Amino acid sequence: MGCGSSVPTTGFHEHFRYICSIRNPETAVHELFKAAAKLIECETTELCLLNEENGKYLVVTGSSNPETETPSFREVEKGCVGEMYDYVFRNGPLLLNSRDEASGLSFELDKEINTVLVVPAADSEERSTCLMCFKNKASGKTFANQCLEDAESLSYFGEMLLKTYLLHKREVNNEIQCTALLDIIKAVGTANDEAANSFLFTVSRRSQELFRAEKCTMYVVDKPREILWSASTDSGKQIKLPLGSGIVGAVATSCKTVNIKNAYEDSRFNKEVDTQTGYTTKSILCAPVTTHATGEGDKDRKRECVAVIQLINKSTSDGGFPKEDEELLNQLCEILGDRITDGILLESFRSQFVGSGVTVVNEATRKLNVRPRRRSITGSISEVDPQTLEALAE
Repeated sequence: MGCGSSVPTTGFHEHFRYICSIRNPETAVHELFKAAAKLIECETTELCLLNEENGKYLVVTGSSNPETETPSFREVEKGCVGEMYDYVFRNGPLLLNSRDEASGLSFELDKEINTVLVVPAADSEERSTCLMCFKNKASGKTFANQCLEDAESLSYFGEMLLKTYLLHKREVNNEIQCTALLDIIKAVGTANDEAANSFLFTVSRRSQELFRAEKCTMYVVDKPREILWSASTDSGKQIKLPLGSGIVGAVATSCKTVNIKNAYEDSRFNKEVDTQTGYTTKSILCAPVTTHATGEGDKDRKRECVAVIQLINKSTSDGGFPKEDEELLNQLCEILGDRITDGILLESFRSQFVGSGVTVVNEATRKLNVRPRRRSITGSISEVDPQTLEALAE
């Protein structure tokens, strides 16, 4: 059934059957918005669902031309969904055919709204977690009461589709994470001196996917010269930092992982980088890659940081990186520490410091001399030949 002066060529049930035949949830949501445009005949449609997993609202906004343009998806904090939506979640459906009708309500309409129909996907006795909003009836017309039936059906159907979309997205993300982790494990197991740069690139890029971060940078520690240099960055440009500078420097000098939900609240964070680049850093997860503990007794046993992995902005949450990410990154860094200690990255160190004394190579080979025989992560026994080490350092 349609509403308004023009009757759609098909009714809701025909749209429903067609949308149910679509396997891709995002495409199905797009088709729902196309159906809404035909059935309700409004300028803009919006679907809002509470994601109970993270406590945020998933808001899907249809375009002004739903036939050709796909809806946009965004997440908003629970308290920022808007006064009109909060009102509907508390009180039920809202139908306004003029701005004057909103004068007695506890909120003000947005300036672009002239007429609006908002319907929650629940009856009055049940607390709703989803609603659908239809803004501005087309051609300056008003919403008739018969529109409410189609709007309620679309809202119920929209809730089902969005929940399916979230489940599908979670499965896709899990698959991406599993693939990223397998690629890292493969890179660690097959790394060699000739492919050290490729190894660093794989670890950095796949770590970004594994932890669903916006950015990932791996820094190598040059302790004799007291600097940190980036072994792999998103831009491909090398970054050099003084040892001890910023969050990365704090991790490098303390050998302790840092997990920050709001970078601007941490005094160690250098805001100038954001100012220069226009990028906004929110959350940071930074962990040290360390050599094996050396020394005779427990008191004398020390680990030394040889690299740092920094992840910036959890892409799936504004609340930062969870504890599970922190634990997984620490485990990953421990494995990487094994490989660096085994000499896998010596050639990379050497090529980066040509003409500068190759001091990092000497430092790394000194670590190897401490432990001349050990079992590597791939299960083979690694022999360290002092003459080979001297040749590498030259």
